Amino acid sequence: MDQVSDAAQDVGAFASEVVEAIKERPYTTIAVAGGLAFAIGALWMVRRQQPQTTYEAMLSRLPSLPDRQSLWPTRWR
Repeated sequence: MDQVSDAAQDVGAFASEVVEAIKERPYTTIAVAGGLAFAIGALWMVRRQQPQTTYEAMLSRLPSLPDRQSLWPTRWR
């Protein structure tokens, strides 16, 4: 029971320090929260990327082919 009480006091002290820091430096707090959100989003997107298939890798190495319109002479269009 004493350990739980000590842990609750530590959490309360930490929370009061966080609230005090937010009141003293609100723009810094917003910048830190934005940076953390960006980092979490970047990690989430990296994890969601699918590995490239062999077919997609081969297509990415091929030169681009002309479209259908550019194959016909201008007077035939």
